[in-house]
Amino acid sequence: MKKNIEIDLVWGCEGNCLVMEDYRIAGPKPWGGGRTIQKFYTSEGDLLSAYDFQIVKKFKKQLQIAMEALDDFTDKSEMEDVRERANTAIKDIKKVEKEYSNG
Repeated sequence: MKKNIEIDLVWGCEGNCLVMEDYRIAGPKPWGGGRTIQKFYTSEGDLLSAYDFQIVKKFKKQLQIAMEALDDFTDKSEMEDVRERANTAIKDIKKVEKEYSNG
């Protein structure tokens, strides 16, 4: 996965936008084509890793909210089972975060 991806910061009359491989991904459409202000290049692997890492962070937040909600369980045996599985998931997330932060 060594393909370089071009990401452009494009000025348009309604504001700036980001364009990746000739596809606008954020910001208002640059009517009339716009003008490229700056170009960035990244690898496909780095782009996918950043996306995957954001998914991991969102999942971690949702998991933490679920853990806090466990206190509302009345069935303590069920609560402990869910808590154990959630703790295992949190450990797995921490491993993935460490892997991504090490590059």
